[in-house]
Amino acid sequence: MARSTEDEYDVQCLAAAVLTFTTGLITQLFIVMVNIMDWVKGRPKTPVDQILTSLGISRIFLHSLSFIDTMCVIFLRGLMMTSNLQIFFYLSVNSLNLSDIWLGTLFSVIFCMKICNFQNTFFLALKTLISRRVVHLIIALVIMSTCFISLFLVTDHIITSYFLSQNFTGNETYVPELRHIYIFLTLGNSMPFLIYCSSSILLIASLCRHLYRMKSNSN
Repeated sequence: MARSTEDEYDVQCLAAAVLTFTTGLITQLFIVMVNIMDWVKGRPKTPVDQILTSLGISRIFLHSLSFIDTMCVIFLRGLMMTSNLQIFFYLSVNSLNLSDIWLGTLFSVIFCMKICNFQNTFFLALKTLISRRVVHLIIALVIMSTCFISLFLVTDHIITSYFLSQNFTGNETYVPELRHIYIFLTLGNSMPFLIYCSSSILLIASLCRHLYRMKSNSN
C-alpha cells in the first residue's frame, strides 16, 4: 500500500514537471528565437531586446536543470544523495533563479527610463549610462548572482560542519541553519526588490505628472 502511494506520488510529480517544463521551454524558446531572427535580419538590438533574450536564455537553463533535478529525485534517488551532484544542482538552479530576479529588475529599470520623461540631469545621465552598458550589466548580474549563491553554500557548509563537530543535536543545528538561510534570502532579494519598487514608483509618478499636464492643457 505504501509502495503504491509512493508510485502514485511520483507519477503526479512527473506529470507536473513535464507540463511545467514543456510550457516554460516553448514560451522562452519562442521569445529567444524571435529576437535572434530579428537580429539576423539586421534589426538594431535595443536594451529591452537584449534583456528579454537574456531572460529567455536564463529561464531555458533554469527550466531544464529543474526538470533534470526532478527526474533524478524521482528515478535516481540514490544518485541524488551524492553531495557533489546536489551542490551542482543547488548552485546552478539558485544562481539562475537569482539572475532571473536581477534581470527582471533591470528590465523594469530600463522600461521605467524609457517611459519616464523627467528632465533631471542625474536621471538623464543615469539613463544614458545604463542604456549603453546593458550587456555589461547583464554579465555582471549573472556573475554576482553566482558568487552570492557560492558564498551561501560555503558559509552554510562552515556552519553545518561547526555544529556537527561540536556534537549538537539535530534541533540545535536546525535553528542556526534556518537563521542563515533567512539572512541570505533577505540579502539576496531585498536589493532587487527595492530597485524594482523605486522604478515602479518613478514610473507611476511620471504617468501621473503626464496626465496632470494633459488635463491642464485641455483646460
